[in-house]
Amino acid sequence: MEPSNNSPIAPKPSLARRLGLAAEPRCLSLMGEAGYVWIMLGQPERAKVVFDGLVALTPDDPSGWLGLARVAIDCEDWKKAESNAAEATRRPYTSPGTAALGYMFRARAALGMGKPKVAVRYLKTVTELEPAGALGSEARLLMQRIGSIGDPGMA
Repeated sequence: MEPSNNSPIAPKPSLARRLGLAAEPRCLSLMGEAGYVWIMLGQPERAKVVFDGLVALTPDDPSGWLGLARVAIDCEDWKKAESNAAEATRRPYTSPGTAALGYMFRARAALGMGKPKVAVRYLKTVTELEPAGALGSEARLLMQRIGSIGDPGMA
């Protein structure tokens, strides 16, 4: 049985839709770009505010979650980076390429936490999602590096 619109468990439209921003996806895209500009300018705290806003506006879109993961990586908050990247990979509008970036961020977080075996598992997922893409190539290189400095059985 579908919940009625008056039901307390009826899904609420995203904040972006309620504010009318869903009809203007370029606004949301520019917001994400602004977050990355703050990262490039070395101001992750400002980037975090932008990406938190993007997640609040469009929680089902992976962009804000990936931005938060990137901010956490830059701040070496590995647990937060892994958590936000994991959220990005679980969003309903995540494409294979976007999921690959999420798993790449998860691998970077795992390496930051000293978990090379976990990182290799995530990197293998990247290569499966993007076998011929740039991220797939980067993941294969990282697995080789991890294998050459750690246990050869890891890669």
